[in-house]
Amino acid sequence: DQAIAACESYLASHPTDLRALAMKADFLARSGFKEEGARILLAAADSHPEFPFLHAGAGTEFLRAGRPEVALEAFGPTPRMEGGAIEGALNHGAALLLLGRTREAIDIFQQALEKAPERGEALNNLGVAYLQMDEPKLAASNLARAAKRVDSPRIRLNLAKVPKAPPRPRAKKPAARKKSNP
Repeated sequence: DQAIAACESYLASHPTDLRALAMKADFLARSGFKEEGARILLAAADSHPEFPFLHAGAGTEFLRAGRPEVALEAFGPTPRMEGGAIEGALNHGAALLLLGRTREAIDIFQQALEKAPERGEALNNLGVAYLQMDEPKLAASNLARAAKRVDSPRIRLNLAKVPKAPPRPRAKKPAARKKSNP
């Protein structure tokens, strides 16, 4: 791709230029090379520690590339929850969820919802986590709240996966008794 080649040419003389590194990572990801793009972002994060969001960006790209274990390493030990970092925190939680670390993922989703209660994807992810923990009532509650906030086929599909509660048995009406004629 010409755009990637142009970035590489520029980076040959400006190897730490953050904008060029980010552009190359983006071009790679858009061209289907998500993991390579994530590696560029991770290298940029190492050379620019003043920009912690780069770790979240790299983690998110690794997650999109289907590598949740590598994503978790890129995200680092503790997700940031301030400002625009909520998105990275949600993806950190999603990586944990994919790796079967459901309780940790739930903690992250709950923290994210404390900071940004309107986030439909946090409610969706929390609902999915509760489904994995076999907590259908909590799953249904969070997924229904997510569906009210965001019109998404994915959320509706997750909501459809919640097992329906068995119908409650109805109380039988007492049968009318016939009076015997004396």
